[in-house]
Amino acid sequence: GYPEGEGNTPDQMHGPWSYILSTVQRVHFDEDFPYYTVVREDTGSAQRADAEWMEPLKSREGQEAAIAAAKRTGRAKEQNIIEKESRNLSSCVVWLTNFFLWPGRFARTALIPFYQKARLAMKVQIARVLFGEVPYACNLRVTGVNLLVMCSFCYLFIEVIQHAFLPASWDCGLTIVSLIVW
Repeated sequence: GYPEGEGNTPDQMHGPWSYILSTVQRVHFDEDFPYYTVVREDTGSAQRADAEWMEPLKSREGQEAAIAAAKRTGRAKEQNIIEKESRNLSSCVVWLTNFFLWPGRFARTALIPFYQKARLAMKVQIARVLFGEVPYACNLRVTGVNLLVMCSFCYLFIEVIQHAFLPASWDCGLTIVSLIVW
């Protein structure tokens, strides 16, 4: 029952290793001699075992060695190869999945939050402009000095506008406006 190359005596270190570690589930007394239903440790399958082919393991060391040997069966080796290949395949699938999902994850975690913050900041700025809040406040105060500057500006350009763009019928009206502004 020892794995290949292990054991305490030379008989235990050499094959053939034809032992199977199993646990007795039921004892049957239906025939001339008793037989057992056992569950194999390596495959987990239930099968019949005769008493003359069974040998109990009495020491803990023997049980541990038998468990290690049961895990080294041909089926377990095939299973290990399959598991290793499936791990390689699953890591490849995970890598490809991450590669193709990265743009969406980047958009969800970086671009969309940036867009939402920028949009909110723009809304705040536009509201400040529309409602005239600081620093976009626009105040119109009419004082005597401002009125004098505005009248001088109008008087300066009203005659040029009159001669360049307006018909002669407007001459009388613009002369009155010029006198008031002056």
